[in-house]
Amino acid sequence: MRTRALVGLLLVLAVVTAGCTVIVGAPGPRVVVAPPRLVFVPGTVIKYAPDLPEDVFYYGGAYYKVSGGVWYRTPAWGNPWVRATAVPDAFMRIPPGHAKHHVVRHHPKRVQPAFRPRPAPAAPVAPIIKAPRVSLIAGTSIYHASSQGNVFRYNGVWYKASGTRWYTCGKWGGPWTVTTKVPSAFLKIPRGHRAHGVVKSHPRYRRPDVGPVASPPSRPRRPDRPETPGRSTTPGRSVTPGRPSAPRAPALAAIAGTSIRHGTVSGAHVFSYGGRYFKVVGSTWYTCGRWGASWTATTSVPDAFLKIPRGHRAYGVVKVHPKKKDKEKEQPKRWGPGGRRR
Repeated sequence: MRTRALVGLLLVLAVVTAGCTVIVGAPGPRVVVAPPRLVFVPGTVIKYAPDLPEDVFYYGGAYYKVSGGVWYRTPAWGNPWVRATAVPDAFMRIPPGHAKHHVVRHHPKRVQPAFRPRPAPAAPVAPIIKAPRVSLIAGTSIYHASSQGNVFRYNGVWYKASGTRWYTCGKWGGPWTVTTKVPSAFLKIPRGHRAHGVVKSHPRYRRPDVGPVASPPSRPRRPDRPETPGRSTTPGRSVTPGRPSAPRAPALAAIAGTSIRHGTVSGAHVFSYGGRYFKVVGSTWYTCGRWGASWTATTSVPDAFLKIPRGHRAYGVVKVHPKKKDKEKEQPKRWGPGGRRR
């Protein structure tokens, strides 16, 4: 009886599992499903299952499936699907227009990277193609671009003064960089120039004293008494040979036809020649090696001062030149009729 029941059960299973192989053994029957029909994808060595609703492929001895944008893999049909850690690049060559081309966008190498914010763009700098026109500042080797404000060119480098800061750049149109290494040549911009104001913002500029030390008014000089060094006819101001009137060198102008530079400080004629300063107070000459040093009386005055032209306002110092006075002493006195000197 039992044998007949077992045979009947086997017949029923054979009818139900048509197309499948049934293996009977302990502990129970095992069902092995036959693999689906596979067709080559044109132009590739990939096979796909056109009869299945899912995207199932066969490549390299393994089955692959795409479900919800995730790739799965199994070494044999009927085994459990495992999430694939590596997907062959051959799937990226499924031609467009194919029924399974949509799986290409789910390939791990085609997935768009996560959004990364771009860095903030740098502040736009308006490029200036042509450098501005410059003009040479008299008495210096500095070129001034008057159309750009306080912009200068010195030794091939551009400088700009804005407020109390100085900027520099190697070539026109480049970025301006704050700098404290400003050449000392900018301190020599003459007072009458329109850009003289930048001298006060120079890092090496030293503000002069507020004013001279107050001194008691001097008595007026007697007409029969010659002017002596250290005295001045101006009340409240004294001219001391041993003390400069200002710590900064004055602005001196060249005398035409000579290599002497001349200026007036506290009413006295001041000259620069041969790297030294000369000053005439009354009929006495003084000299010093650098401006601000002590003045020393001297009789060794260069002959170049005898060549100051007559029309110059400092021509009067020629008469008190030591060699001029010695020459007048050597000339004999000539008396004419009536006891008058010729």
